[in-house]
Amino acid sequence: MKESRYNLFFQHKSKPDIMVCYNARTNALAKINSDLYEKYLEYVETKKDVLAAKELEDFILGGFLINEDLDETEILRERLLKRRYNGNTLSLTITPTLKCNFACPYCYEQGDKPGKMTAELQDKIIEMLNVYKNFINHFSVTWYGGEPLLAFDVIENLSTHFIEICKSNNIKYDASIVTNGYLLDRATCNKLINELNVTAIQITLDGPSEIHNKTRILHNGKGTFEQILENLKTSADLLENHTVIRTNVNKENYLSVSKLNDVLVKEGLRNKIRNYFAIIRLPSENYDSESCFNIEEFTHINDSHYRSAQVPPEYPQLKENFCGADYLNAMVIASDGNIYKCWHDVGIEDLSIGNLLSTVDQIKQLDYIKNKYVYTTYDPTIDNQCSDCDILPICMGGCPLNRIEKKDRCSPFKYNLKQTLEDYLEYQESTSI
Repeated sequence: MKESRYNLFFQHKSKPDIMVCYNARTNALAKINSDLYEKYLEYVETKKDVLAAKELEDFILGGFLINEDLDETEILRERLLKRRYNGNTLSLTITPTLKCNFACPYCYEQGDKPGKMTAELQDKIIEMLNVYKNFINHFSVTWYGGEPLLAFDVIENLSTHFIEICKSNNIKYDASIVTNGYLLDRATCNKLINELNVTAIQITLDGPSEIHNKTRILHNGKGTFEQILENLKTSADLLENHTVIRTNVNKENYLSVSKLNDVLVKEGLRNKIRNYFAIIRLPSENYDSESCFNIEEFTHINDSHYRSAQVPPEYPQLKENFCGADYLNAMVIASDGNIYKCWHDVGIEDLSIGNLLSTVDQIKQLDYIKNKYVYTTYDPTIDNQCSDCDILPICMGGCPLNRIEKKDRCSPFKYNLKQTLEDYLEYQESTSI
């Protein structure tokens, strides 16, 4: 047996006689005493039978020890290919409109955008599902924009058909929505969750009122924090366990955004709605890129947030592929019928991979193929930047768009994996009975 290349061992923060063991390929986390760790090191170095049978079995089970001839990158490549080309799931991100009632300066969707999705296009999407229903057992939808609630009738119409088709064909159906929350009153919230099968809602608050209202503004310049907070309070019982608040962090607001946690606690929302920080990585032409953090800088800010909010940090998750952009059966359908692989490409027609409403010539077809394959043929296990990385199994190459645009795409775990695991253990140990 040999040592896995994805092991991380470190001393317990408050118990010096305990070693923490983590393996990124299996996502296993364990604690062992220092004597057993010494025996493990001796085994790895000498291959002598110093480990008891049960001890050896546990190290193998956690992935810390593997067969001498095993190439772990081959395991990752198999996972990637099985997931990427698995035809059992269809995942659509649908933008019922690209119009938005906000005028956020950092939004990548700038300029005049197509309006509401037509009835003809809605019928085409339904027709598309009726083709896929013969091959899939899971259908997942994300409602996106623009601001999707500006076209709530489109969401209602399509959802009703989706639910009926999936029910009739024994297909699991679930939906999520990314909304700015301004129009999310109780009636809308109730219909989304209890009638339209929306199980996950993301809303953005960029800090407390005085911070949020500098960037998350209406087209007339009016702030939006108070209305969004009122919506959250009014529908708190419905939103519980369904909702996350995203906070976009930059160099101008990071010292104040932690105050949002105080607001959520005061309003009785902290234990009902989770809040997480997100880096602004794709500034628009109207936004100063110098205000943005790089990944390493953001990582430290994010760590501080979890500690100050006294909530557990996000435990690493194994990745087979990175996201929908590099999964064959995932696509984004814009309100004008254009199809994309990544929702950050929406509205840039030159990056589309097709259109549900029109046929094109062979030259355009070649462009579609090129735009698609740049996402769906990438393999991080043979990428020189990624193949030797210790956290490849929990990153799998990072954001595909950032890779294409040659921007920083590494996971924050590259910089804070040990700290994250320490904080996770500390939280779990402090809350265990």
